[in-house]
Amino acid sequence: MKKKLLFISALFFYFVTSLNAQTLDRHFVTTNGAVRATLQKGDTVFIGGDFTQVGMQSRGIAKFTPGNTEPDTDFPQLSANNTINATEPDGNNGFYVAGNFTNFNGVPITNNSKILHILSNGSLDPSFAAVITDNEVSCMKKSGAKLYVCGACANI
Repeated sequence: MKKKLLFISALFFYFVTSLNAQTLDRHFVTTNGAVRATLQKGDTVFIGGDFTQVGMQSRGIAKFTPGNTEPDTDFPQLSANNTINATEPDGNNGFYVAGNFTNFNGVPITNNSKILHILSNGSLDPSFAAVITDNEVSCMKKSGAKLYVCGACANI
């Protein structure tokens, strides 16, 4: 009996330690509420529930290309509960975003900045260091090499 228990314990330990974490499939359609019923009829699936929208998942920011009605699922994402209040092009196919951020595409935002610079390739600009630690930026305008901000912020 002890040998069986030891064998089962070892087998359980092997499977538990070899499990991989799940990653989010951003190509999968999501809803903005609970799905409470499903029905498959042939190759068609019907869903019902407490939702008003069905579509591709994006968090806080989405990129649409000309002629496409769905967001680019390869475009970087914000973390859940991050918000964007304003956007402004940088003149080089990138852009600035203003809002509240803790994480951009898996990179922690450690300086509490309310403005991020996203490069044309979708990555975060590591050399951009505008730190606004109080309140929120509600609008931005780039003119030449300067980025003007407005909002309830007092410390830039």
